[in-house]
Amino acid sequence: MKNVLLSFSTSQRRMCRLRFGILTAFLLMVLGASNLRASIFNQINYKQLTNSQTLYIETFDNHSITSKEEYKLCRIILVSDTGTVKFDSVSIRGRGNASWGFAKKPYRVKFPKKVRLLGNRYANARNWTLLSNGGEKLLFRNGLANYVSSLLGMPFSPAARFVDLYINGVYKGNYQISDHVQVHKKRVDIYEQEEPVTSLATDISGGYLCEVDGYRDAGETYFSSPVYGNNIRVHSPKPDVINDRQLNYIRLFVGKFEEALSGSNYTSPTKGYRAYIDSTTFLGWYLTNEICANTDIFYSIYFYKQRRESKLYLGPVWDFDLAFNDDTRRGNNGDVTNFLMADIEFGSAYFKNWFDRMKTDEWWKKAQYNTFHSLYEGGKLDRLMIGYADSIVQEMRPSIDLNYASTSRGGAGWSISAQTHLEVHLYGTYDEYVRDLKQFIVARNAYIDRQFANRFPRVFELASNCYYRIYSKDNPAYLLGPVDSTANSTNACLQGSQYSQLSQLWDLRPVGGHYMLLNVRTGLALTDEGATSTRTNILLLPPDSTNPKQLWDIIPQQVEFFNLKNVATNNVATNYNSIYEEGNPIYGYRSGPLDETNSGRMWSLRPTLKSLINTSVNNFEADIEYTLTYSRSSQKLHFNAYDVRELVFKAQIYNLDGRLVGTFRGDEEFDASCLPDGTYIISWQFAGKPHSAKFLKN
Repeated sequence: MKNVLLSFSTSQRRMCRLRFGILTAFLLMVLGASNLRASIFNQINYKQLTNSQTLYIETFDNHSITSKEEYKLCRIILVSDTGTVKFDSVSIRGRGNASWGFAKKPYRVKFPKKVRLLGNRYANARNWTLLSNGGEKLLFRNGLANYVSSLLGMPFSPAARFVDLYINGVYKGNYQISDHVQVHKKRVDIYEQEEPVTSLATDISGGYLCEVDGYRDAGETYFSSPVYGNNIRVHSPKPDVINDRQLNYIRLFVGKFEEALSGSNYTSPTKGYRAYIDSTTFLGWYLTNEICANTDIFYSIYFYKQRRESKLYLGPVWDFDLAFNDDTRRGNNGDVTNFLMADIEFGSAYFKNWFDRMKTDEWWKKAQYNTFHSLYEGGKLDRLMIGYADSIVQEMRPSIDLNYASTSRGGAGWSISAQTHLEVHLYGTYDEYVRDLKQFIVARNAYIDRQFANRFPRVFELASNCYYRIYSKDNPAYLLGPVDSTANSTNACLQGSQYSQLSQLWDLRPVGGHYMLLNVRTGLALTDEGATSTRTNILLLPPDSTNPKQLWDIIPQQVEFFNLKNVATNNVATNYNSIYEEGNPIYGYRSGPLDETNSGRMWSLRPTLKSLINTSVNNFEADIEYTLTYSRSSQKLHFNAYDVRELVFKAQIYNLDGRLVGTFRGDEEFDASCLPDGTYIISWQFAGKPHSAKFLKN
């Protein structure tokens, strides 16, 4: 600098020195202010604001976090009931897509070394997320969805812990600490490939973490899926280490899955798409999003492949800000309670083509129903979800109240009633949002169960050594029988249920892939008269197995309900006008869309062991007529009578070795699901006489 100054004039040298002095003074002032600010922070008495943990973030320059791309250095102080933990030299930046545009912003933090930010049960990692949940008023939609994910057995369900957040001394409200989606132990726990792979001998079959992604961010690795053209981002291996060989491997593997999915044999378990997927995670991922009504379900889909495995795994689930009826763009003015996400048309930006194909597979329909119904049955799913919501609200209610309290009262000042994003309902109190969520959970789960049941692909399975009673769907007090059980030919009609009536029993006999329905009392066969009028009479005539008008197909419609469709006429046996009274006629109506919705066309076929007909139905020495019935679908064993309360005896169940394996009262059900498959003997005493029957469980 001295040599340069000598070449200047005196006035120039003075001006240069003046400017240099001003610059030096400014730098000293900035450094002094920074040191002063740091010393102030070091003197703060960090306190836990509510019963939730309190997280303090202090950027080194005391400036706000304004970028999603560039990290800013900060220190973090976490205060809980167990004490205070400080972390220095932490990096922080913004995160999210639409959520980054909210006033209450989400963040990504990176620690200089691995930390167990949520305790020993969770990941020991450098990368964590701070979700603002700024687009939804409940503040825990993401947490509830992650909980549902865990109920469905997803291997990785992101953690959720709620904290009070301060940034540079300013209270920002209630935030959620959550796992960053990455290949990591206790996260997406798969093999992480070497970085970089240099040898051709290196096994590159996994692991890979990918995302079917609605965005294309600069500097990331993408490929277009070979068959469906989905935009797929590769998260691991990372963009700066992945090579062409690895990229081509995962692209071709996804291509094999898509070829199998789009092919003519796609329903085959060995040649179709199921040969390339882990069905548990595919079902768990889909059902989590469906239960939570996530309207962004197909915009971002994470999947991964483990090393030396020939399967794709779906997950983890994420991004549920718009779930649980919180999106004005979808459904009926934003209400998606009675819409399946798999059926909604989302537009070309969404990648639902995989699931559009899978949902046409009968195996998928059956699997989605069985998986969901086993969790939902008896209101279990409702109770678990509502219980989670209640526990979270109870735990963090003080933090929630401060999140919405005004700044003058020490709160963050976020509005409880103003539209932030796409909220469907806006209320004046937090409790109204909680009430709305609970009502939605109950109604939503009931709707899903009905819809899945309606699509459930059931094939009627004939129970050996059984007769059947054929009950009308809407009123099981009535069932199918003849008008006159003593005539040689008669019309079919409704009969009021009486267990002593042999005319209400049917013998189903297979004939060339169809069934003849023979009335046990009369021996006559259910027959469509075959007229060409709008409706036809359903008669009982002498049996003739060569007559197609006496052959019927048993077509599944809803759970436990079937259509009886005539082979010759294509007519469906229908309770006329769904009137429930003795003698109401049964007609044949042309098969069509009403088969799926008209309850008059639906029947429940319930088996009764033939051996019981002589030992109990015609048990004239008893004052009460009763039967023993086993439901193969529910695996329940029970006696039937006009009033089961009169069946006061106790029944014993023995295996063929003579060992007692169960007992139940005559007025109770026995759950046989706990028994191994095999033949059992049921023994009981009634009206002073012993009775027994065989029971086959398979």
